[in-house]
This record gives sequence, C-alpha cells and structure tokens, in this order.
Amino acid sequence: MQMNEHIRKKVILVFVNLLVLITFMALFSLIISPDLVSKHKKSNTVIFTALELDPFLLITHNNDKFSNKDLIGKWHIISYGYTQCPDICPMTLLTLTRLSYLIKKNNEIKDVSFLFYTVDPERDTINRLAQYVSYFDNDFIGIRKNKDTSYLNFEKNLGMQVKIKNKHNQYYVSHGLAIYLIDPDAKLHAIFKPTTNSLGHLSFTPKDIYQDLLKLHRNYLVK
Repeated sequence: MQMNEHIRKKVILVFVNLLVLITFMALFSLIISPDLVSKHKKSNTVIFTALELDPFLLITHNNDKFSNKDLIGKWHIISYGYTQCPDICPMTLLTLTRLSYLIKKNNEIKDVSFLFYTVDPERDTINRLAQYVSYFDNDFIGIRKNKDTSYLNFEKNLGMQVKIKNKHNQYYVSHGLAIYLIDPDAKLHAIFKPTTNSLGHLSFTPKDIYQDLLKLHRNYLVK
C-alpha cells in the first residue's frame, strides 16, 4: 500500500514537472522569436472616448489594496480569467508576456503595468494567484475582489462577462475574452478583442496589440 502511494506521488510529480516544462518552452519560444506573429491577422481593437470607472477596491496578490487611484500615472493592461482555466487564460497571459517583451524591447512606451483579475476568488486565494501570475512574468500583478462588493463596479465598467455555477458538486466557471487598456488618467481607453486564426480559434496577436497600443500612446501624448 505504501509502495503504491509512493509511486502515485512520483507520477503526479513527473506530470507537474512536465506541465511546467511545456509552459516554459512555449514562453521561451515566444521570447526568442521576435517575428513570431500571424501576418494575415488584422487589428480588432475597439477604441472610444475614454470612460471614467466607478469607484472600486480590490486586493493584489501581494495583499495590497488596489483602487482607482492606483491606475493613475501609467498605462494598465488588464486581462481576466481564473487560475484553473485550462486554455484561454494561460494562452492570453503568454500573449501578454510577449507584449511586455515588445514594449521593453522598443522602449518607447514607459510605465506599463499588467494586471490579471480573477473571476473565481472563492478558489483563487492570494497565494494561489501570486504563484499563478509569476509563472508568466514576475512583474505581472494578480488582483481579486476585496471584502466589499465594489468589485462589481470594476467588472461592470470593463464589461467583463462572468458566469459561475456551483450545483450538484459541480463547479463551473465561464468568462468572456478581452484585454482592457486603462490610460494614465485611470480611464478605460480601449478594448483589445481576439481575432479568429486560420484554425478557427480565437486568439490575440502580440504584434498587432503592440502597434495599436503605440498609436494610442502617441495620440494620448499630443491630446
């Protein structure tokens, strides 16, 4: 019995290590391939008059309070999902890892922060959120709801689509797919929406997002 338990633990450990290795290999391939983008894709960025956000109070994976005032003074790029998401969330965060690399490489846009908002705070504890975002970039910040209900303002203002069901011992999370751009005035400035690739899957192209972000940044400076 003890031997079987020992073997089971070793199998689980091997599986976890393999999963981590695959993730880092994918991340590494993105970083060392600057031109790794699909040229047939077109921009799918929604730009509008910047919108004020209603007051909200969240908490970061560092256990710090995070509110509207923390958005002032720099660009913020926000994605959302949950840590147990099997596909869309990690792929989106890999896209943002690549985008962060492009921003740092070209060095024209200063002071950009990346935030990942969990829609599943019941399971995504602060520690789990901290561990998750660090897989992709140590500078990424995980945020989640605080004790009050002002997080609903945050979700509503950005237009996040979230549905959670917990019935009959089955826990189900469903959410939309978008990346939000908050300008240095703490206003919602644009929404990056996914395009459909040649395989019919929704995805983001880091280079397209970067080019749109660059235009928005330049226009913001001369407003």
